[in-house]
Amino acid sequence: MNKKIILFLFSFITTTLCTAQSDTPIFTSYTTAAARAKTYNNLIKNSINKNLSLALTDSTEENWEDAFETMEYLHYHSSFADVYPFLVELI
Repeated sequence: MNKKIILFLFSFITTTLCTAQSDTPIFTSYTTAAARAKTYNNLIKNSINKNLSLALTDSTEENWEDAFETMEYLHYHSSFADVYPFLVELI
């Protein structure tokens, strides 16, 4: 009887210690406000403005599609991007 109680207490204590949550907060560097702002500006500069500044041809069609997908994802509007409103309906 004592062996069963000791075995139960041992397994209970080791299970509790092994599965206990730590008090350290979960943190990654790309979730900070500064990193999010940097990523947002990078997407606008490189994915939207850079791709829409190319002439629309069959070889740059994918770049334009990427720019419009990024605009849709970010809910982005600007005078530069709104110059071609009819193209949004084509995609």
